[in-house]
Amino acid sequence: MLSTKALTLRRLAPLIASATIDRGHIISRGNWRTRGPIVVGFLAAEYQGSALIVRSSATGEDTETSSAAGKYDSFAIPEQAAPDVLQAAIDQVFSSYGDDRDDSYVFVQRYIAAVSAAAVVTTRVAATGAPYYVLAVDEVSGTSDAITSGRGPAETWYLAHGRPETIGPPLVRQLMRTVEAVENATGSDQLDLELLLDTDRRTHLLQVRPLVLRQPPPPDADRAVRRAVDTCAYRLEAERRNGQPALLGLAPWFSNMADWNPAEMIGQRPRPLAMSLYREVITNRTWAIQRAQYGYRDLCGIELLHDFAGQPYIDVRASLLSFIPARLPFAAARRIVGIQLEQLAAEPHLHDRIEFDVATTATTFDLDERLDTLTAAAGLLQTHRAELRAALTAITAAGLGRVDRDARQVGLAALHRIACRNRFVNPLHRADYLLREIQTSIAVPFAHTARAAFLATALTRTAVTAGLASTTSVEQFMQSLSTVSAQLRADGAAVADGTLDWETFVQTYGHLRPGTYDPAVPRYGDAPELYLRPFVTSASPLAATALDLGQPSSPLFTADPQTVTSALTRIGLNLDATALTGFIRSAITARELGKFELSAWISDILTCLQTVGESLGHTPDDVAFWRLRDVRGLRAGSLSAAQLRDRVEVRRERYAVTQRLHLPATMADPLDVRCFATGHGQPTYVGTGSAAGLVKVAPQPDDDLDGIVVLTSADPGFEWLFSRRVRGIITLYGGANSHLAVRCAEAGVPAAMGVGQTIYDQLTRARSVHLNCASQTIDIVS
Repeated sequence: MLSTKALTLRRLAPLIASATIDRGHIISRGNWRTRGPIVVGFLAAEYQGSALIVRSSATGEDTETSSAAGKYDSFAIPEQAAPDVLQAAIDQVFSSYGDDRDDSYVFVQRYIAAVSAAAVVTTRVAATGAPYYVLAVDEVSGTSDAITSGRGPAETWYLAHGRPETIGPPLVRQLMRTVEAVENATGSDQLDLELLLDTDRRTHLLQVRPLVLRQPPPPDADRAVRRAVDTCAYRLEAERRNGQPALLGLAPWFSNMADWNPAEMIGQRPRPLAMSLYREVITNRTWAIQRAQYGYRDLCGIELLHDFAGQPYIDVRASLLSFIPARLPFAAARRIVGIQLEQLAAEPHLHDRIEFDVATTATTFDLDERLDTLTAAAGLLQTHRAELRAALTAITAAGLGRVDRDARQVGLAALHRIACRNRFVNPLHRADYLLREIQTSIAVPFAHTARAAFLATALTRTAVTAGLASTTSVEQFMQSLSTVSAQLRADGAAVADGTLDWETFVQTYGHLRPGTYDPAVPRYGDAPELYLRPFVTSASPLAATALDLGQPSSPLFTADPQTVTSALTRIGLNLDATALTGFIRSAITARELGKFELSAWISDILTCLQTVGESLGHTPDDVAFWRLRDVRGLRAGSLSAAQLRDRVEVRRERYAVTQRLHLPATMADPLDVRCFATGHGQPTYVGTGSAAGLVKVAPQPDDDLDGIVVLTSADPGFEWLFSRRVRGIITLYGGANSHLAVRCAEAGVPAAMGVGQTIYDQLTRARSVHLNCASQTIDIVS
């Protein structure tokens, strides 16, 4: 019998004849033994003046159940090579098979030197078998192997099954016509192909093999995914046709990383309880209440977060409108947001840094330049420009003045939470009470401190561009701040020297969990030796050195105080350099304290629900499939344990679809859910340092972390990373204001936040990497 590869090539004969795919020759071992010189003479005449590739096609290579890619020899034969060179190459490939069977083959194909594009295509998602064509396309390197070697730039496209050759850019459509022809010829939709386009833009098939799936799809799984894709597309179409009056009729635009960053905080595929809890705590009302109280437009009653088949997306229209000062007229507001949405459509990679690079939400050192650009783009009247400037200055001044009050509210929330432990014995009653109190007690105060920290970050960044501070001075200032994280390290050192007892240390920090909203993830207090003991015993400078929290922080500004004060006066802020430095210090430390306290409230709620679940025979993993309406149903007695069990099973089935569903980072058009590119992100580099080391993908607390840690994202529960010898951190999701960016800046750890799916995927396959924040590069070493 032919090998799978040779059999596939025989089936492709009609395509070869039509020149859609370059001609190749299959040589059997039996034929080679009896007619070797004749075969070589024929090939030499057929390919005169061409370089050749001699490739393996062994019997057991690339079958339906296993792949032997790279196992056997292949050779490139240069132009004008003597026939004996070709004969030796064919002999060597046959020899590499290591047996004496006559049913193995060698394939000889023309070498294409002039490459305009190359692609590796799988007709399903390799990890899950989901019904998507996945095309990694390289139009940059000019080589055929940059993708397979992992050293070349690539843009990765996902196309949902169902006539994908009709959508996407011209190159993708051209590649998909060949893919469809190969599927028809082989009768399989489970293939792995390598394609290239020459400089005449002709498609060449270099290789096709069966795609060996790690996880074959269950029955009807494809239909369920296609139904979910259709549902998401219909929702986007409905949003386009039926614009909400409260959103001024603006066209829809959704992002998984805008505003409150759901993909970072709860993940791209959160389980139902995490999604439900995040909405309750943040995106139902808290976000709008905070902004209205700050002086922005009141959007209470508008949903910020939307659920697309179990995946969370921010309504960017609502987000941008919520940053327009309340006193600005509707017409001007609509023009401004319309222009901002147009910018995002042209530069969608900015969706995770909207507040820095798209929206103008505060008075900063570059405010006038930003307003000039916005006025010209939106066609604003000068009166509206003046109103916007005055309103932003008033909002910023008010934010500067309230940060200490908001920090005190965070402190009161801690006392309220602790008192609640003694007030309710029944865990269901306690969880219900905490859920009713969490918004006003801690969520809104935390949101205010988060907004103040954004003001602080924006002022700091623009101080650098204005020449008032340097990247180095900002870096040193951040590392000298006395935040919760600094206190954690100091307390660890205090336990080590005997001035703080271990039990108090665990009680203070035990609520943290690496997955703040996930009850299936253990708290630090559930495994204190694993998570917290390294802060006491680790040799890491970050863990072993207690900061002197009473010392003043490093200077922020490099310019003299009077120059900074004059610049502040010029932009309309009535404070001096010392006061601004104090605000920035207070805002960032208050935000970190608020984040810490909010995570404690959420942890207490999840701990109560775990206890309730245990009494009902539910594991923590089962509890992750609850929703808050279930908790209220249990509390009211309107939901039985049997009904809850049924709901959990139904949600598990839906979540299996969510796990196999791929959606883009941003969505505006129904076609976006059927065909999209992941591409490269524009990372936020933290600091100016560099680091090199082994790649540590999604490590656990008991792993060796002496290297470059690569994560999808990290919430406050990943504080344990900083008790180890981490050289650098790279994340798929995240931005300049994300939790991990702040922590890395404070700890002096080189980091790159939000690198995008393509770079992230390359890093997960790499062995070692070099991260250079000063030059803003990430180089795969091996």
